[in-house]
Amino acid sequence: MLKEEGDSLGIVLVGHGSRYPNHEKVIERLARSLRTKANHTIETTSLGFSKFGILDAVSSVAAKGARKILIFPLFAAPGAHTLRDIPHLLGLRTGETRRFVASEGREVEVVYLSPLLSNHRIMEFIAEEILQTTREFETYGRSSTSPAGEEIFGESMETIRDVAKEALGKFTARYTPLVERVIHATADPSIVEDLHIDEGAVEAALDAIKAGADIITDIRMVQAGIRQDKLRYFGSMVTNYLADKRTHLYAKTHKSTLTEASMSTAVEDGIDGDIIVIGDSPTATLYLATTIRELKLKPATIIATPVGFIKAAESKERIEELTIPSITIRGRRGGSTIAVAIINSIISML
Repeated sequence: MLKEEGDSLGIVLVGHGSRYPNHEKVIERLARSLRTKANHTIETTSLGFSKFGILDAVSSVAAKGARKILIFPLFAAPGAHTLRDIPHLLGLRTGETRRFVASEGREVEVVYLSPLLSNHRIMEFIAEEILQTTREFETYGRSSTSPAGEEIFGESMETIRDVAKEALGKFTARYTPLVERVIHATADPSIVEDLHIDEGAVEAALDAIKAGADIITDIRMVQAGIRQDKLRYFGSMVTNYLADKRTHLYAKTHKSTLTEASMSTAVEDGIDGDIIVIGDSPTATLYLATTIRELKLKPATIIATPVGFIKAAESKERIEELTIPSITIRGRRGGSTIAVAIINSIISML
C-alpha cells in the first residue's frame, strides 16, 4: 500500500476535458487503479467540459481529511494548460508549485506537479506500449491458434452445424456465430433452448465497444478469457473490481458476497454505456438488476449466465425484466465459459 501510518495525502488527477462521452472514464480508470493500491482520497477533474472543477476536487479531497493534496496534470508535456491555466486556477504565481489554502477551518497544502510524461519511467512504459501496439497491428487478423488447433476448431463447427441445424435455425443468421460458440463452449446443443438474445443486444454491445466502453466482469476467470486484441484498437478495456478495497469494505459492511460487492463498486464508478458480463454469480446479477432499476442506470448491454441451483434462474429473470438489452442463459444452466464465448463472439464481429 502507498499510504504510510499517519499519512494524510490526497490526490487530484487533472485531465484536459472533452465532449467525447468516454473521456472522463479514461481518467477514472487510472483513479480506479490507484484506489485498489492506496488509501489516499482520490478525485478526478478536467479543465473543460466538467461540472466538477479543479477547486471543487481540491475542496472535496480536503473535506475528507487530506492535509496535503498532490495535483497531477495528466498531460503529455508542458504547455499553456500546465504552465498557465492550471496554476492560475490553483492561485499559483508564475514558477510556484505549492501554496496553503484554507479548508474546513484548517490549512491544507496544495502541491502542483509536472506533466507525467516528464518522468522517464513513464516515457519508457509508453514507448513499450507503442511497440506492443505496432506488433499487434502487424499480426492483426492473424489467428493465434496453431494449424492443428484451427483444424480441430473447424471440424467442431462443422459438427455443430450438423447436429444443431434445427436449433441454429431459430436464430437470425447474424447471430449464428454466437450461437455456435455457445454450443462449442458447452458441447451441448440443447443449451440453445435456454439461450435468450434480446433484440438489439448484440448491436448495442458492438456500438459500445466502438465508443470505447468498458467491459465489466463479475470474476477474474471471465476477465481473463475475454480477447482484448481488438478492444485495444477502440480504447475499450476489460475491468474487474474484486481486488478493489471498496469492494472488500462493502462486503464486510453489508455481509455480501465479494462478487455482489464488486458490482457495487462498479456502479460507484459508473456503468452507463458499459457492457456487463456476469458468468458466475447470481448475487451479483440480482444486485445489478435491482440497482439498475432503482437508480435508472443505463449500461449498453448485459450478458448474464450465472449457474447454480440457488437464485441463478431468478437472477436472470430479473435481468430480462429490465429495459436494458441482454443476453442470458435461462434457468439453472450457465457458467463463465458461456459468458466468455458470448462476448468473444461479439468482439469477433468488429
